[in-house]
Amino acid sequence: MKMSVEEFLESLPDETRMITKHLRLTAKAILKGAHEIVSHNALSFGTTASLKDCICYIAPQKKGYVNFGFFYGGSLEDPERMLTGPGKSLKYIKIRSVAEAKNKNLKLLIAGAWQNGKDGVAGMRKGHTRLRS
Repeated sequence: MKMSVEEFLESLPDETRMITKHLRLTAKAILKGAHEIVSHNALSFGTTASLKDCICYIAPQKKGYVNFGFFYGGSLEDPERMLTGPGKSLKYIKIRSVAEAKNKNLKLLIAGAWQNGKDGVAGMRKGHTRLRS
C-alpha cells in the first residue's frame, strides 16, 4: 500500500517533521512541475512519477536530522562544500534545524539540480551534464 505525503509527514517524530515540512515547501517552490513520490522512507522529487527520474529527496533520519539529497549531486557545483556522501553521484546535506533548512546555498543547489534534471536525467546519469547554480 502506498503512503500519501500527508500520511508520511504525520508518521514522523516531531523533531524531524518540522524540518521535513519546511524542506518540502522549499523544494516545491523551486521544483515547479515536479512529481512528488513517497518511497523508501523519503520524499523524492522527479521529472516524472518514476523513481528512476528522481532528482532529489528528503529523508528524515532516526537521529533527529533530515538529509536533503541529490541523486546526481556529484555533478553539482558546490562552492560552499555543503554536499557530502561516499559515492561519486549520490550526495546529501544533513539538515539539523529549520534554520539550516533556510540556507540560500541549499536553494541554489536545488534549483541547479532541477534545471539539469529538466534538461535530461539520462545525461546526468552518464555524467554528460554539469548542473548550474
